[in-house]
Amino acid sequence: MKLKYRIGMFLALATVVALGARLVAGPDNDKPMTEKVAKPAKETFKPVLTVEETMEGQANLMKSIKSGILDGAWDEASIRATVLAELSNTNQYHNDAKDYKTWAQGLSKDCLELARALKKRDEKESKALITRANEKCSACHDVYKKKW
Repeated sequence: MKLKYRIGMFLALATVVALGARLVAGPDNDKPMTEKVAKPAKETFKPVLTVEETMEGQANLMKSIKSGILDGAWDEASIRATVLAELSNTNQYHNDAKDYKTWAQGLSKDCLELARALKKRDEKESKALITRANEKCSACHDVYKKKW
């Protein structure tokens, strides 16, 4: 009787270990594709503003940042530079061309640097960054403004 009990316990334990190992290993990757559950597709980002509205907003923010530097309104200008960075970031989704995306991403990066310079109240660096940002705007507008 003891032998049957031991064999039963051994088989029960072996089954638990095998099932546990199976749970740890995760799902079968060798299942046919029809048996696998598809993951939902990621949603594509879509800007809520048109490209024209985006550009108008960017231009207004740029003007207010320049005024903030001249008026010594550093904190407000820094906040506007941060908002301009995000608006520029969303702008890249208006066009699939690589150069368009590069300019929009570059402008966004420059605006984040500008926000940091404005927080430090560094007028020289802020003006240099505004100039660099404007150069990106002009380069992009030279190619794409006519197409809006």
